[in-house]
Amino acid sequence: MSRDKILVDYYAGAYGPTIRIDVQSLDDLLVVRGMFQQLAEGRVAEVHLQEMRELQVIGISSFTLKVIPEVTVSRKTLHLVRTDASGPVLVWSRSPAGWMDGCVCLIDGLLEGNAPGHQYLTHEGVDDALVELAFQEPRPVIANDGTTQSELH
Repeated sequence: MSRDKILVDYYAGAYGPTIRIDVQSLDDLLVVRGMFQQLAEGRVAEVHLQEMRELQVIGISSFTLKVIPEVTVSRKTLHLVRTDASGPVLVWSRSPAGWMDGCVCLIDGLLEGNAPGHQYLTHEGVDDALVELAFQEPRPVIANDGTTQSELH
């Protein structure tokens, strides 16, 4: 695994299914923030993470982030649509304000601190997976079969 990529890893974590977005540099943290900012500002309606060249996605068949109207917002934002041979198909939907308050503003806290840390971007026990954004924390080791091996898991 190249350290110049953002790692998006799906695994069975201590609190259930977990998606860890692992970012090692300020530049990459700004890429992730920019993605959420575009959703929050309505500049894009959806993002397909597995198609972003800056990311390496492991254990996920498809992961789509979508903007939805405020009137359709529910507490559960991340849905497991189905699981196929290459992993889960996930859709994470929020209103523009949800992307801003629940993602962009939390990333701003990591940027301001400019130190290793993480933020949880979904709700444990509500969403179908917990999304954790990790900044400059120890990175998992990628095995030959594409899975991750780490004390973190």
